Amino acid sequence: MNSILDKILNFLNSIFNKEKTMLLASGENANINKDVQINEMDNSFADRVKIQENEEERRILELQKLYKGGKIQEVDMEKEDVIKLKELYKTQIEKTKISINNYKNKIMNIRKQFANNS
Repeated sequence: MNSILDKILNFLNSIFNKEKTMLLASGENANINKDVQINEMDNSFADRVKIQENEEERRILELQKLYKGGKIQEVDMEKEDVIKLKELYKTQIEKTKISINNYKNKIMNIRKQFANNS
């Protein structure tokens, strides 16, 4: 039975490989190269945006560290940085609340399992 499947797969592979070579020979190579270049440009743009976001996030985290350490105060920061720092604190608090609730649920499930086993 495997040999039949192997023959079918080989047949399909040979058909698709012929189509690829025919496309490349007929001048479609230029279009394929353009598509590849466009995809690479899109990827590099997305990477640059991610890098900038990461740099901004690192900067705000560094501000948070300085603020917690008492090295800077709110009046020392720009208004925009204060807003971003407050947003960072809000997201961190939300993540912590979610984490606490997850642990509570795990503990409740464990208690239920012990009650059922007893």
